[in-house]
Amino acid sequence: MKLKKWLIAGCLALITSFAQALTLEERAQLEAWQEKTTHLLMDGLNDNLSKKPVLPSSNSLLGQMLNQAMEKGYQTAMGKLAAHANHLAVKLALTYYQSGKFDKALPLLEKVYRSRLALLGEKHPETVESLSGLGSTYLQLGQLDEALPLLEKAYRSRLGLFGEKHPKTFESLNNLSVIYQQLGRFSEALTLQEKAYRLVQEGFGQKPLYTLISLNQLAFLYQEIGRLDEALPLYEKSYRLAKEVLGEKHHQTIVILNNLAFLHRKLGHLDEALSLFEKVYRLAHEAFGDKHITITALNHLAETHRELKHLEKARYLFIQAYQLARKAFGEKHLKTITYLNNLGTLYIALGRTDEALPLIEKSYRLFGDVLGETNPSTLTVLNNLAGLYVEHGQTQKGIEHFEQLVAGIESLRRSDLSAENRQAWFQQWVVGYFVFASLYIKESRPLDAFRLAEMSKARTLLESLATKLAAQQSGLTATEQQQLRDSEARLAFLNNNIAKALENKRLEEKIYLETEKNQRVSRFNEFHRQLMAKYPKYAQLSEVQIVGAQEGAKYLPAEAVFISYLVAKDKVNKNQVLAFILQPDGTLTTHNLGKIPHLKKDLESYQRQLSLLGRGRPIKRSPKFHKDIETLSRELGKQLLGPLSALIKDKSHWIISPDGLLALLPFETLRIE
Repeated sequence: MKLKKWLIAGCLALITSFAQALTLEERAQLEAWQEKTTHLLMDGLNDNLSKKPVLPSSNSLLGQMLNQAMEKGYQTAMGKLAAHANHLAVKLALTYYQSGKFDKALPLLEKVYRSRLALLGEKHPETVESLSGLGSTYLQLGQLDEALPLLEKAYRSRLGLFGEKHPKTFESLNNLSVIYQQLGRFSEALTLQEKAYRLVQEGFGQKPLYTLISLNQLAFLYQEIGRLDEALPLYEKSYRLAKEVLGEKHHQTIVILNNLAFLHRKLGHLDEALSLFEKVYRLAHEAFGDKHITITALNHLAETHRELKHLEKARYLFIQAYQLARKAFGEKHLKTITYLNNLGTLYIALGRTDEALPLIEKSYRLFGDVLGETNPSTLTVLNNLAGLYVEHGQTQKGIEHFEQLVAGIESLRRSDLSAENRQAWFQQWVVGYFVFASLYIKESRPLDAFRLAEMSKARTLLESLATKLAAQQSGLTATEQQQLRDSEARLAFLNNNIAKALENKRLEEKIYLETEKNQRVSRFNEFHRQLMAKYPKYAQLSEVQIVGAQEGAKYLPAEAVFISYLVAKDKVNKNQVLAFILQPDGTLTTHNLGKIPHLKKDLESYQRQLSLLGRGRPIKRSPKFHKDIETLSRELGKQLLGPLSALIKDKSHWIISPDGLLALLPFETLRIE
């Protein structure tokens, strides 16, 4: 106790010695901080997060005084008593952690963990607490390989010590979900986060704080998977709760507002996003200075200005964000690398590709070093780099990088996510496939372009049919076949109810149903793997294979022709349509049908009018139907079939592989002249 009193006295004396340099307002803050510092050193902060005072910014004089006091106390205590030194080191690390100085917090936490492991053993709650803090710090530093085993072990240890319905276990569950997401292991991240939300809904903690944390992380995962519309209400609810529970200026509230603004930008709500990011930046800068979330907000502000075509403004902000991140986090931190890549893409937008190339090459190399070659973040930069090589006239090098990109995407596409989640995640890459297919056509490689076009399309129906065929023809037992049928029926039931809950905006019900669905998908995938291992024929038949044009031509009847469409979905090439025609003799031709204006509007109107006609209902002219059904039949036929008519008109069977908007179009109803 004497040592504790000495430490407190030393800290308070060192702070008070600076009092003459303070203004009256700062002296009032000092008096309050003398009391808070006493509690900081006396109380067990690791037991109750809500009692931890928010430390002043280390940029302020008061913050510098507190840091100096704790450093002096820590250094002296190390020579007195190891246990007290550990206790004070944790608090000093906390000051560094809260001010974004993770590199300074790390050696302290490493030393505390080693000391507690030796003194208390690995199963002691304080040792496990140090393990979790160390893992979280590695995570903040972007050192994922070091963080992962520590966070996994911390979760297992807390689960054993406290059970799953405990704040500490909940914290570890969230940390583990975050790192799985950053590693691109979306299926595992989603399973953990849905479990966290279920625990909250079952009454764990009885605090809105846990609800808003799990809602925010669940929304972030939906966003990363590509389910943007479904993420929005989760973020909105999380932000409302954060303002009520924590206040508008709390770090967690600002983080959630930043995520909400980011989602609005992804949805194309640029004015709304800009307004929110400006608010995020203002709040973060006032509360934390040029640290953490402030730098993130600065980068997102730059991205929004880039999309609004305010390119010089964006360039200035990107440079500022990159410089601050490099100083705060180091060159190999994920945020620093991301901002470097963003600066490179900005130079591409400015037409300054010579300046862009070394930045994109460097960010790709660093992402590969930190995350690995097949991580989604690495692949995003690889996509930028491949396109940049082509633009620089290094076409072959660009193609090699595109092929590497496709291989990486296809490996991730076979994850354990549900079919809907895999399809949503893949949408972000469809544009790259279209660009790459167009490049193959330009380079007179139609066979490669055809193969890539077919690879870019959704495979949900194909996979379902392949699994059914495999179940029927692979010698499965009656029980195994029934288990597959039951699983398929239950998933169909859940999909139907999820759609209804989404339509009626029943948020909690939808999340509950999604959780059950993803659990069933996980169990089905495990059963599917067991069947593949047990029955080689099942493994062979259930695997969907995309065949090339030459192989596919062997299956075409003599009187048939195969027509494959590929529709661009990005802003630059929007509604540009490519078509491939494959003849039974293996002849393959490619056709650029150009950009078809109002394609989505015309298709939706045509499908709606056909539906009314099929039910015997009259079609009344209205603003909803800007063209009548006959006009649309002629126009769509002219646009989609007209340029191909010389090659297909003499064939009695057209086998059509549609894409995107064309998937629900009955081509046989189109008029071709």
